[in-house]
Amino acid sequence: MKSKLLKNLFIVILTLSYTAHAVLIEDNLDDYLYLHSASNDISGYFDMTGQEYEHAWVTLSFVDDTYLFAEQYPFNDQRPVDEGELDNSLGVQSFYRHSAAQGSFFFDGWEQVTHIQQDIIETAYISFADIAGNISIDYMETHTIGFHEHNEPGHDWSLGRRDCHLPCQFFNLQHSVETSGYTGYFTVRERLSKGLIDHVLVDGKLEFDIGVVSGDFYLASATIRTIPEPASLGLFLLALFGLVSVQRKNSRTLSDC
Repeated sequence: MKSKLLKNLFIVILTLSYTAHAVLIEDNLDDYLYLHSASNDISGYFDMTGQEYEHAWVTLSFVDDTYLFAEQYPFNDQRPVDEGELDNSLGVQSFYRHSAAQGSFFFDGWEQVTHIQQDIIETAYISFADIAGNISIDYMETHTIGFHEHNEPGHDWSLGRRDCHLPCQFFNLQHSVETSGYTGYFTVRERLSKGLIDHVLVDGKLEFDIGVVSGDFYLASATIRTIPEPASLGLFLLALFGLVSVQRKNSRTLSDC
């Protein structure tokens, strides 16, 4: 009897889950779209066609270009630099390197890239529904954000190949990146009611605009998560309650026979 009850509960969950779960919708723009002060404002949208919801959460996330490359480049064997505009007002190279190596037969070396103080505050302008305003990046103390280690020749920023003159019996090379200043990720997250969303939809699409106030950065992600109406959740719970009641009634009937 218990196994039959569990089976029926599972069927109900599968049947009703389509009306009682959140849906994550991504924007229509390219992944990691590069934005800078000379670029024009960009517009995107979320396709809400056919969605049922009581409210939704819109999330726009940005990342400083230097920080993004520091995360990614060590694994591509490219020294991390700024994409375009400098992230500091000094007008000089955006990083310096520390490196050391010993031996060639037993190669053991390391190299660290350190980004100098980033004092240009990355700021984006965002607008969607009745939300409009600026969002800026926060200050971060010096910390390591990228690290990897090689145990074979052929990978280098400036060390590795030329220092291993003979076939190495032992090889170890560590790459790391550290950064500080106004860098990292910055995100805006806002709750929109069903009434507001339905009021601003254009052909089933929720539109948004993004501009650059200062600095240069990437749009890391743009999503909207719809939350189901309470009626759907109530129907779900009501069905479960009804199913359990029927099973109990059937159980009592059988026991009376």
